Amino acid sequence: MRSLIAIAAMGVLLIGGLFATAPASAAVGADNVKSITIEGGDSDHRSKLVIKFPGAGLSKSKASGLRHALTRGQVRNQRLADVLQCGQKIGRMDNNGYFSIALYCGAPGTSTLPWGYKISPELRAIITGLVAERGMAWWQNGQARPWNAPHVVSPDYQFHGTLGPVWWGDDIDYNDFYVFRVNVGGQTGTGTLTTAGTVQVRQ
Repeated sequence: MRSLIAIAAMGVLLIGGLFATAPASAAVGADNVKSITIEGGDSDHRSKLVIKFPGAGLSKSKASGLRHALTRGQVRNQRLADVLQCGQKIGRMDNNGYFSIALYCGAPGTSTLPWGYKISPELRAIITGLVAERGMAWWQNGQARPWNAPHVVSPDYQFHGTLGPVWWGDDIDYNDFYVFRVNVGGQTGTGTLTTAGTVQVRQ
């Protein structure tokens, strides 16, 4: 699985300096939290959300409330098969959103993997402005393929794209990167969200 390697650096370079922030620190002072990280998923598909608060940061109580709101007080994940066959669609939900991917089988050399991603309602509730998506990157049996198109859209947008063409026996790795501004109780910050995983195309 090569999905999370160097993704943050690639995403920031492609999206540009508009959303750039200073390096995260765990906390400032006794009560101020500068960075919150929420991870979800399993070995087949996973996501990682990082929210950075410059300046004064969040109080510990606000940070705790935010973490609880974004996770509903629990870790939400499902382990579903990472093997796709013709006409099969799988979905994976964790704290940060819902990812789905399907295998559409056509004539030889035309089969594709359409995918979709929806940011969780809890996360959308604190996002202000637009979300900049880098565009899905993917690898076919270890070989890099052209990325899907980037988007700068509303946080309630249904992100989607298609990987392909794919063939029987292919191992597909993928990852995507999102950047956005947040507001929590009047404190603004920058969020980055990484999604990544692997599927196997089998007859």
